[in-house]
Amino acid sequence: MIRFCGVDFESWLYGFEDTEKSVKGTVEAIINHPLIPNDINVSGFIIDSVTGELTPVQ
Repeated sequence: MIRFCGVDFESWLYGFEDTEKSVKGTVEAIINHPLIPNDINVSGFIIDSVTGELTPVQ
């Protein structure tokens, strides 16, 4: 069922090769979604799993 819906479960499970690129793609998808109003600010961050530090993705 998951594959039928277009979700690559193995890729999701193992993470991303380029985290920054992935976050940028997700932010763009949200910004361009037809149900998200244009006046909504969307930001992306990468969290350090050890320190909890957030790094903004431009």
